[in-house]
Amino acid sequence: MNAAVGISVIEAPPHGMEHVPGPNKHCAFVGLARQGRTIWAASEDINCPIARYVLGCSLTRQRAAEAAAASFVESKLAKDFDAALRFVSGFRALEPQDRVFVYFPLEAAPLPADIAVRFLHPEDAMRRLRALVAATGERAEVRTAGSAAICADCTAAPLLSGRAAFSPGCPGSRREVPLAQDEVLVAFPARLESAVDIG
Repeated sequence: MNAAVGISVIEAPPHGMEHVPGPNKHCAFVGLARQGRTIWAASEDINCPIARYVLGCSLTRQRAAEAAAASFVESKLAKDFDAALRFVSGFRALEPQDRVFVYFPLEAAPLPADIAVRFLHPEDAMRRLRALVAATGERAEVRTAGSAAICADCTAAPLLSGRAAFSPGCPGSRREVPLAQDEVLVAFPARLESAVDIG
């Protein structure tokens, strides 16, 4: 399986690329790209309430936040709706608007990647993060809760901050990508990816 997936965020569906086979989770689309597919998804193709909120796929931000909170309660990740809503409000979230996400193996990029998501063993993650510091003087952000790892931690957050992100993954990403037991996630915005290309 591919060691890295590129994600591009564009305004309209690309020509000559495969539309996703049906609505699914953002992390599942990353998983398809890890298997070698190049696909695109419109906002309405992403059906996970948490991803819809953080990726700005819903035009009604408050309703999207409430739907994400409700899903955390249903999953027993929050004791009640108020606690879940507080948790959700701590996510960085893209402004709501129609957008298209293109997912592809990074080594065969059909267009420039906005984010590169890497699936790494902890030692490899450490080496890339040290390369990041050496090249730029910047640290990666580690703001995670073991939930919404790919959509919030490794897509929305680095898109908004312009900084690299580290995440241990979450049950959804571990199942959908899938991640091996000894793999973690590191995401690099496009401006940083070349700085940490250590082979």
